[in-house]
Amino acid sequence: MSDPGPTPDAELEQLRTELQHAREDAGGDVSEVLDNLTEALGNLDASDDEPRQDHLESIRAELARLEDDTEGDTRKSLDRAREHVRAILEARLTEDESVSDRMDDQD
Repeated sequence: MSDPGPTPDAELEQLRTELQHAREDAGGDVSEVLDNLTEALGNLDASDDEPRQDHLESIRAELARLEDDTEGDTRKSLDRAREHVRAILEARLTEDESVSDRMDDQD
């Protein structure tokens, strides 16, 4: 049996950690936005449901916008975090397609 990989909660925790590292090097407004994004991820993680795709996409879009306003280590950290969100979204899409295929096979 294959390894299912990290749980959604573990993925979000890792993403929050990446945002906290980015915040360490960020200044002023960027730091405040990163605080808000970290809090939003915490709220997603605390809910009983898996984070909705649109919430994750909006977080990814905000990270992309912030990248335009930063440089150096902060920009690199934001890029890693944005790519992490992309990977989470792609994994969920693949998982959803797999479930759909299995349901079609049962019909």
